[in-house]
Amino acid sequence: MCILVLNAKEQAQLIPLKIILPNDPKPLFDYTTYITSIDDTTNLLSIKHNLTTGITNWLKHEGFIHYDQIDDVLSSVVRQVKRSLIAMFLRTCINLKYLYVPGSSVELEDAKLLLKNQTLTSLNLANNHFGSEKGNYYLKFFIKTLL
Repeated sequence: MCILVLNAKEQAQLIPLKIILPNDPKPLFDYTTYITSIDDTTNLLSIKHNLTTGITNWLKHEGFIHYDQIDDVLSSVVRQVKRSLIAMFLRTCINLKYLYVPGSSVELEDAKLLLKNQTLTSLNLANNHFGSEKGNYYLKFFIKTLL
């Protein structure tokens, strides 16, 4: 369902992966506005319900990923789908309070969207690889949030 909400830029990131996106009509209303938590942590309590597992299961269901596929290829594809979804969530989730995406490469545009977020109360971006420009946006976000 969320894949239908990706904008053209977010969809374009998936074209090189040859992922066929559904051609279904847009949802009747903005489901993502009701999302308050995005969790990609991998602990015993959430391992079956995290973002990475959901993406992997969706790709397998769609026939894109076969069970014998090389893990590096799988990780690369899942990471790119996750980047597109995180960008879409940050753009559309106006009630987002908790964002836990450790180890995901959050893009610079996503950092800019974080600065605009007025509802986020908990953020975990551990093990992300931030360049200096992206790091500056996150620093501004933290200062704005704490003050």
